[in-house]
Amino acid sequence: MAATFCSSALGKTADPATNLGIRDVVNAFSFAVDTRPVPGFNSIFTQDAVLNLTIPGSQQTGIDNINKYLITLLTQFETQHSFGTQNVDVNADGTGATAITSFIGTFWDVSHSPPLYAQFCQQYNDTLVKTKGQWLISHKVVKFLTPSLGNLTLS
Repeated sequence: MAATFCSSALGKTADPATNLGIRDVVNAFSFAVDTRPVPGFNSIFTQDAVLNLTIPGSQQTGIDNINKYLITLLTQFETQHSFGTQNVDVNADGTGATAITSFIGTFWDVSHSPPLYAQFCQQYNDTLVKTKGQWLISHKVVKFLTPSLGNLTLS
């Protein structure tokens, strides 16, 4: 009997390899944002992916637009993700999934002395597809769950 991993509060199950593959791509996005391996997003998103950071002008469609937008945005500040809980649900045929990841996002503008910062409780809502054996994000929405702590305004 194959092992299963209950990855959802709803009780849906996925085998451990599937669960880890999904978590790996969600984590890869955060590491790419924090460490800036530009254009590190090509192996994370589908070619026609949609990214929405829920700030004005942030919705981007297509990997080229996502890369350009994030490269420009990330020059404004340094970032650090601190992950909390994560919920992964895989559809019945194993070719699609959703992942909800809660985290604390910290942003620093180091061009000021002392640096300006903002910190939010945030959530990634990801839709993923399995393409050629690899999980990729097809739709990513970043939600800001709390007002900012700190003195930096994101725009």
